Amino acid sequence: MSWRVLVVDWDPKAGETLRARLEGRGMVARVVADAEAALAALEADPADVVLTEACLPSRRSGLWLLAEIRRRWGHGIPVILHTAWFPDSEQLPWYRAADAVLIKPADDDVLAACIAGVLLCKRASDPAARSPEPTPAAPGTAEAP
Repeated sequence: MSWRVLVVDWDPKAGETLRARLEGRGMVARVVADAEAALAALEADPADVVLTEACLPSRRSGLWLLAEIRRRWGHGIPVILHTAWFPDSEQLPWYRAADAVLIKPADDDVLAACIAGVLLCKRASDPAARSPEPTPAAPGTAEAP
């Protein structure tokens, strides 16, 4: 199964470039241009992870989107802030609330590793998402490995 990534970027060219880069790594990516569209997309078909620009020029920023995702889904949907801007003191708590912060420009290996790391951490912390440990055979019912 491929990871499903929701890309939120106000710049159509940047969003499509990210989509192509992610799909080149075997992921399934959808692109939306603002926070409201991201929430609608998540309601309709949840993603495994959201990769959002932190500084969206609309009235709702990527930081607002992060807070709204946490309010609606808790930590069930990981959020990666993707930005060229370093946070000021007021924004720092929100950056810390993200599952990861990826500073632009990030090459394909860093982008893929960031997404994989966030999703593997989610899997490790969510017992329902983990594969059950193999149950050992009862003594005398199966050969030992």
